[in-house]
Amino acid sequence: MDTPLLADDPQDLLRLARDFVERFWRDAPAGSRLEVVVRVEQTAPVAGDGDGDQPPLVSAKTGEQRLALDLHVSSLGGLSVDVLQAALDLELAGALVGARPEVNTFNFSRTVLPLFPVTGTALQLVRHLTAHLEEGLKGMMAVQMLVAMGHAPAQLVHWYHRLGPSDEQAQRYRSMQPHAWIKALWLCRQWRLFAPIGVLTKSGLPALARFWWDCHGYVSAEDRRFMDTLFHLAKPEETGFSQTLVGLFKQVRDSYLNSSPSPAPSTAA
Repeated sequence: MDTPLLADDPQDLLRLARDFVERFWRDAPAGSRLEVVVRVEQTAPVAGDGDGDQPPLVSAKTGEQRLALDLHVSSLGGLSVDVLQAALDLELAGALVGARPEVNTFNFSRTVLPLFPVTGTALQLVRHLTAHLEEGLKGMMAVQMLVAMGHAPAQLVHWYHRLGPSDEQAQRYRSMQPHAWIKALWLCRQWRLFAPIGVLTKSGLPALARFWWDCHGYVSAEDRRFMDTLFHLAKPEETGFSQTLVGLFKQVRDSYLNSSPSPAPSTAA
């Protein structure tokens, strides 16, 4: 049966969002709770950068044991209610993951930089690359939590809404083939979305992964294998967050960074 669609009335959205937040806490792991404030945001969210990802439906601002969730009313009207629930779920689960001591104490300079000591533009690229890996790993852990809570069906609807083919991104990918470092940065940015989708695929939703690759059909077989390898290496429940992230970076370094000179400043993404 089709799920109902969202109205564009701010107060209705606010009430529904608060109900979804309470539903999340009822199903969340025991002892997990943050103070949450849900607000209406009338201004339109910032548009995507052409990588097939949509502007956010919900924006989060975190503080000390407090999470503010802003609903972008202009983007929500007419969408399935499942999309709103899933967007809220992702922000709430992500906040819980980010509050874990092993996650919020990760230090780039002590863990990753000694493995690949660079300076200048190269340092900034490696820092951004690692940030994408970190975001993907946190997203993966958040979706694992949601699957365990029984919230996977809404996530499926959300990701079908969020993803889409992008001719601009395909052109960008083809243009960076001679530049291994820039391509590595782009692949890690894509992996931050691919990792949560991989969790849903493993949970019994294989059509989502097929849709992802339909949208990214221009990616080479070698680069597809690389993204799959990152996903299979990502086991924070076994090796811990920091060591998992270090392992992911080593894979990027050995696959792309060691085989090519560092980028000139003009080529940095």
